[in-house]
Amino acid sequence: MRSNPLYGFLLRAALWLPPCFAVWFLAAEFLTWPANWLAGEILHHLFPGFVNATDIGKGMLNVSTTLLPPGETVVARNQWIGMDFEVNSLIPGYGLPLFVALSLATAGARGIGKILLGALLLLPPQVWGICFVFLQNVAITGGPYIAAQVGFSGLQREAVALGYQFGSLIFPSLAPVVIWLAMNRKFLGAIMLEGLLNREARQFR
Repeated sequence: MRSNPLYGFLLRAALWLPPCFAVWFLAAEFLTWPANWLAGEILHHLFPGFVNATDIGKGMLNVSTTLLPPGETVVARNQWIGMDFEVNSLIPGYGLPLFVALSLATAGARGIGKILLGALLLLPPQVWGICFVFLQNVAITGGPYIAAQVGFSGLQREAVALGYQFGSLIFPSLAPVVIWLAMNRKFLGAIMLEGLLNREARQFR
């Protein structure tokens, strides 16, 4: 009697996870570049008041700002280049290797088309996460002196905290699973049906 195919799929996915995460980590500079570039453009255009420029390097988005560190006065702003913030793009980006592992466990190398499409669909939540990691740094974790320069209201700071939670915790783990489910409904239905038939067959033995 064949075992439940769902167990086989879960085992394949678990075996694919370590190599997928290893490749993703080693190639982070290349794989995170599109999301970093988009996030940099968005931040530069949405917050021109304190975002000077953005730069990409080694899987990081470096954001140069006009924000002064504690102890510096507004009078010195013209002589101060402003604070730089590094955003670790791996924090909101770990959904990509998770999606690739699920896809390889489903169809192997035959699923390369779906993997590329899924990587494209994962860009918006990754960009969201990168932007909100930066906003969390300047509006909340940077301290009251920096937050005062940003000028966010209390409600806006709460929105930043919520956006950060979604971008760093919920979207990276949920988005790849949702996209995989949407792309593989037939596969999931087939293995569930086969598992049900196997269970019924065992009951009549």
